[in-house]
Amino acid sequence: MHKSDIFIVFSLAYLGGIFFSSFLLRENYAFIAVLVCIAISLIGIFWKQEKKIILSVSLIIFSIGYVHYSDSFSKINEIDFSNIENQQIKIKGLVVRDYAGLYGKRIIIDVEGDIDSKSNFSSLVYLDKYTQVSVGDEVEVIGKAMQPTNFSDFDYIGYLAKEDIYLIVKNAKISNINQTGEKSFLGKIAKTKEIVSKAMEKDFIPSHAPVVQAMVLGESEKMSNEYKEKLARTGLSHAIAISGSHFTLIAIFLSTFFFFLGLRKNQVLCLVIIFIIFYIILISFPSSAVRAGIMISIVYSARILNRQPQEWRLLILSALLMNMQNPMVLKHDLGFQLSFLAVLGLIYLSPLINRYLKFIIKDKLSWIREILSATLAAQIAVAPLLLYATQQFSLSGVIANILIVPVMPFCLGAGFVYALTFYIPIISEIIAILSFPLIYYLNLVIDIFAAIPFSYFHISIPSYYSLLAYVLLIIWCFREGKKEQGSILSWH
Repeated sequence: MHKSDIFIVFSLAYLGGIFFSSFLLRENYAFIAVLVCIAISLIGIFWKQEKKIILSVSLIIFSIGYVHYSDSFSKINEIDFSNIENQQIKIKGLVVRDYAGLYGKRIIIDVEGDIDSKSNFSSLVYLDKYTQVSVGDEVEVIGKAMQPTNFSDFDYIGYLAKEDIYLIVKNAKISNINQTGEKSFLGKIAKTKEIVSKAMEKDFIPSHAPVVQAMVLGESEKMSNEYKEKLARTGLSHAIAISGSHFTLIAIFLSTFFFFLGLRKNQVLCLVIIFIIFYIILISFPSSAVRAGIMISIVYSARILNRQPQEWRLLILSALLMNMQNPMVLKHDLGFQLSFLAVLGLIYLSPLINRYLKFIIKDKLSWIREILSATLAAQIAVAPLLLYATQQFSLSGVIANILIVPVMPFCLGAGFVYALTFYIPIISEIIAILSFPLIYYLNLVIDIFAAIPFSYFHISIPSYYSLLAYVLLIIWCFREGKKEQGSILSWH
């Protein structure tokens, strides 16, 4: 067996251990002890038989992945809430992220040992919207301590735990602040993001600015609750949120734009990776964006090196590295799951869809065909998981999604270019004007289909239905014959 194949086997074993621990059987260390003993025994018995040794080592690596997740999840129980639940507490820490919404402000701080815990952790703090605080500031917060709890249909504990957040502080006041944040690297990035956001409010009309802020900067809190409800009713929430499919669309737009300028394939690929990295920095390194950016960059790097057949291996490598750093993402990070699926769609589904679209869109407009095929591929790849995760189905949303597919890369692209040129008044204003019909069309589709009665309902779907959908999708891909590895970037 080739060394690269052995590495993939070991990687899948590690990810399998995390999967088994997170979904099936957590903190059963007796089971792991037995598994390790069996593996060691097999190594001793079959010392000279390569395949059986690989199997035995895989069992040990599987056990390491299992223990890694169980150990990470156990941090949830390290804080003793019996004495602080619903009580006023004081914590100190460094502000690492802030969210300024319509109705209040939230910050995440890395807590500095004020609460009895074996490990370091972060806290989600709710503040008055007028509180002045920046990323990088050292603060002392007084507020009501609350333990994270799950909603009826949402694992909120796991969602926060993947970001190392185990404490919520509400109705908080900042009693002491060391305002050094704006001088730090993270503070300067956050300040730049704030300036871009304010520029968007100035250059885009009031009904368009929150949409652009959410799509480009990830500031979904700028959207009204009414607009968020419309997105839910039309099944278009994923179109606004930053995720793997979101990054895929940005990459598609940039690739098409640079190709239109006459650049060569490798030049385009390198520029896309550079712009993706810059974009992640601009929006202050949200974990969902970092993971999506890593996956897109790895796939594009494979194409620079002419290693397209190895893209799936590199995708597994990226998943391995992310889960080694944080094993909670495999189960609790929907963004990671969507990113993984969207990139798989870009690799495998896009060429197949492109083949069908050739009958409709001729070679003279091949760039439009490439955009549509890649966009549809990403949408199809994430659809079963989104349906299961949100437990929401919109009959009108099926048509609405089809209608926005052609404009989404351009909406995102216009917002992306605006974020890069906001400091040049004339150019940024021209981009805002040119994007007006795109955002207007997007909002028009959302308004029309959200108003259709009885088209939106909650639906409880067992997880195996989504799994069955992916099995059928894989079978369809195999039946289409040999997979073509090119997509929008298969240029000569």
